Amino acid sequence: MITEFIKSIYGPDFLLIYAVFSAIIIFVTYRIAKNDGTQHLPVPEPTKYTPFILSLLTHGVKGSVSLALFSLWQKKRIEIDNTAGGAIKITDNSKPLVGDDELETFVLKQAHIGRTYSEFFKKTLFPEAQALMNPYLAKLVELKLCLAV
Repeated sequence: MITEFIKSIYGPDFLLIYAVFSAIIIFVTYRIAKNDGTQHLPVPEPTKYTPFILSLLTHGVKGSVSLALFSLWQKKRIEIDNTAGGAIKITDNSKPLVGDDELETFVLKQAHIGRTYSEFFKKTLFPEAQALMNPYLAKLVELKLCLAV
């Protein structure tokens, strides 16, 4: 039915109809994309958020745990032994098991017990890490930077 109508349109008329139809679709799409609902909200101050909050915003709790592990490894507080199945070892036992953030402290305490890298993302430890990030998630929801979970 509709295909018969399209076939019956004369060539130059079809091009004109196609161009007008395309312009209307582009205009409507532009208007929908521009009206996102957040344009009237104030832009939050980016320096008051820690990297852990930003990683939570972009990659969720797994991203925050990965960032904590990377941060501690970069500061040379932990080592990840690939030959021992990804075992995480504390490099200096004389330092207190306190990190820059609650999540880093959690990772240090778990590394002291002798956890592996993959255990941080399994059902045994992941809920504890998620519970540590819940206050940050609530703050992000309050600021309307993410949806409520």
